Amino acid sequence: MTRAAKATVSVVIPTHRREHLLPAAIHSALEQTLPPLEVLVVDDAGAGAELQRVIDGAARTATELGCGTRVQLLRCDRRGPSSSRNLGAGHASGELLAFLDDDDAWAPEHLACAVSAIDDSGAALSISWLTRLDAAGEERPFKRIGEHLAVDQLMARNPGIVGSNIVIEARAFATLGGFDEQLRGSEDKDLLIRALDAGLHYCVVRQPPVRIRRHDDPRITDAQTLDAPEGVAAFYRKHAARMREDDRRAVRARIATLRARNAESSLFERARAVLWLARHGELRQLVKLLLRGR
Repeated sequence: MTRAAKATVSVVIPTHRREHLLPAAIHSALEQTLPPLEVLVVDDAGAGAELQRVIDGAARTATELGCGTRVQLLRCDRRGPSSSRNLGAGHASGELLAFLDDDDAWAPEHLACAVSAIDDSGAALSISWLTRLDAAGEERPFKRIGEHLAVDQLMARNPGIVGSNIVIEARAFATLGGFDEQLRGSEDKDLLIRALDAGLHYCVVRQPPVRIRRHDDPRITDAQTLDAPEGVAAFYRKHAARMREDDRRAVRARIATLRARNAESSLFERARAVLWLARHGELRQLVKLLLRGR
């Protein structure tokens, strides 16, 4: 019997004030053809009775489905997605960890296909292709990570690794030290970089894709939030020394774009953006920002 038929998987779902979206995420985890051992929901927003009702409802659903999955709520101080996922992983009992954001969902075969791919390839982790569900309910292909990517191909862009399409051996995750809690963005890409540095391999799951949802609700991490430039900047500081010059420029341009976007709604952020752009010689972005403010 292969491990795919008997593997124990712990699902970790960080959540942030989205009790109306969370049930669908949990339900997609409970409906897996390879039922998870447990679903660990990590609340980083101090939510109250409504979240507990969601968890109680999910526990009843697990009983009705007869899947034997435990559903547990954990509390985490507001320290970002890495801390939430690491806390959940620290309480997990499964041989493998599967991460799912509270606004995303899996097809029923997701875990079975991911574990089978890991088993067949000997990889330490799997990364699934993505589709995006827009506000109108239309599902479209999104990022599709390629196989055998090298570290230098991950520096300037995210090829398709997010908080919902990673399944990893628990031992490997522990060896890597989990997600970097100093990063409030790009922490998923950073995990893959460190895995490759450690000589670990990943495999790609093309079908079924993981469905990520586009919406306007608050997120644990989001390119539209004020934290986003600092998250990318922290990733840049960590990895800049090993980046090619064109990659450094690309990441600096990304930071500049995020700072400029934030500057449109905050005078403080506008001043920070001007100083940052001037210090890093991003003159084109600086001129655009100043002209936009006239």
